Amino acid sequence: MKNKEKLLIVSAISPFPKTSGGAVRIYNTIKYLSEQFELYFIFFIPQGTSLNNDDKIFLKEKTKLSTHFYQKSQKNYFSFINEFQPYWFSDWLDDELKIFLPKIIKKYNIKNIQIEFTQLLYLNQFIPKNVKSIYVAHDISTVSFWRRLFEVKNPINFFVHCFRWIQIYIYEKYYLPLFDLVISMSNIDKNMLINKYNCKNVVVKQNGVENINFLKKRLNQTINLGYIGSFNHPPNRTAITYFLNEIAPQLERNRIKYKYFIAGDNNREDIKTIINRSELKNKKNIVNLRKVKDVEDFYKKIDILIAPILSGSGTRIKILEALSFGVPVITTTIGKEGIDFNSDYLNTAKDASSFIFEIKKIKNSQSKIISMEDFHLKKSIQQLLWKNIFENYL
Repeated sequence: MKNKEKLLIVSAISPFPKTSGGAVRIYNTIKYLSEQFELYFIFFIPQGTSLNNDDKIFLKEKTKLSTHFYQKSQKNYFSFINEFQPYWFSDWLDDELKIFLPKIIKKYNIKNIQIEFTQLLYLNQFIPKNVKSIYVAHDISTVSFWRRLFEVKNPINFFVHCFRWIQIYIYEKYYLPLFDLVISMSNIDKNMLINKYNCKNVVVKQNGVENINFLKKRLNQTINLGYIGSFNHPPNRTAITYFLNEIAPQLERNRIKYKYFIAGDNNREDIKTIINRSELKNKKNIVNLRKVKDVEDFYKKIDILIAPILSGSGTRIKILEALSFGVPVITTTIGKEGIDFNSDYLNTAKDASSFIFEIKKIKNSQSKIISMEDFHLKKSIQQLLWKNIFENYL
């Protein structure tokens, strides 16, 4: 049997647990690329966390070598001046990794290295010239942080965030063209990487889903709405807050019976505070599930995924995930970015009133969703199965 080509993957995010879109993609990257490559894997985990036995078994089966570094809480105001690392990414600046990376490349004679996430772009300078450098652009951070700027209300904080956004732009503008190959999540990102960042070789490998499993549709008087995502990620926090402050009060005024399920890594007291500050009359309609063991359990509870995403870039795995379960989605134009197919299951709204309109429309047509639309959606999702996305990656 011919020896597999070697590939070293370095990720700013751990594949465990699969509680974020980034973790889901990294997990499936390792799972499927191990079939085509001899994999070496370096990744970061948060301080105070560790891998369980199942995680260790997975890595042992899928990689030739794996090791992790701890993401340090070391926000540094001078990291951009001293190290050319933006403030927001300074937690991933690691002197030990700078030394370790070239040693691993040399020791195992690795000819391909794949860097995942913007936080680690700085590692390009430690990749030998004879090694093919690949960067996976899960998003374009300049775009993502620009959109977050407009969520900042305090003028002083806005100025500070603007200065830090400029750091990210300069950082991406410098490092992105240095990679031999850049992998983007969508054609929108691809065009920007070529035209705005002068990347010479860009291909699209979209985000995907693990399987297709349309759940049985329910017909209830009460419509169950929901959102899933880590509360630590600002776009997720904004989406939940927007629902509670803007959409839910209109649901009450329109006398629409609903429940709203929140799933994902979050602080129970934080959620309670936001709920209590809202104008909701019936706060018991909000159910915080926190972390769920299986995302299918969450999607079994809801009739519609409500995703008022106002910032970020790339594509949202949670939206593809919902569609793979046959759960309708209402999102924004930003939330729909990078999804290259249309479906009656995927709807966009521009403001709270539009969300209410779309919720009513779906509620009134639940019994009329025809099997032909199911067929078309399943066909669109089929090409986004992870195994198909990573096929012929070599």
